[in-house]
Amino acid sequence: MTIFKPYQLVLVNAGEYKYIGEVMSFITPSNTVMVRKAPSMPATLVELDIACIERGLVTNARRYLHFADVKHISGPAVFPIDMLRREIASPVNFNPETSAIDLSMGVDSPMMVAKLTTVRDALWNYDRWKSFGYEVEHTLTERFVQV
Repeated sequence: MTIFKPYQLVLVNAGEYKYIGEVMSFITPSNTVMVRKAPSMPATLVELDIACIERGLVTNARRYLHFADVKHISGPAVFPIDMLRREIASPVNFNPETSAIDLSMGVDSPMMVAKLTTVRDALWNYDRWKSFGYEVEHTLTERFVQV
């Protein structure tokens, strides 16, 4: 059995996409672990079954946390989950299946995504997002300091 430690970066398999999360607890008796969907952002804390965590550790070289607002601009209003997979990004304040905003995250609008990278520039794939009828606007880059 893999042992997860608080503040460890892991690759989370969310079904149709994956993202880099930050472990915030040890494994519970029910085989779950608390993970921040956006590392260093407390409001994104979720409880996940350890089966969702990919084996192997994520390198600690990832030092920049990028946030972007996402909004629908044309075509069918079906959120492009494939873009989360391509960007290795996580939805911060919404459910990608329904596009419903989760008000418990403290951010009500617009939809926000986050990703952790090794480079300072966000490198969002703006043209690909537009091909799905969505616009992504980079809003913030924070230096991620692992504890």
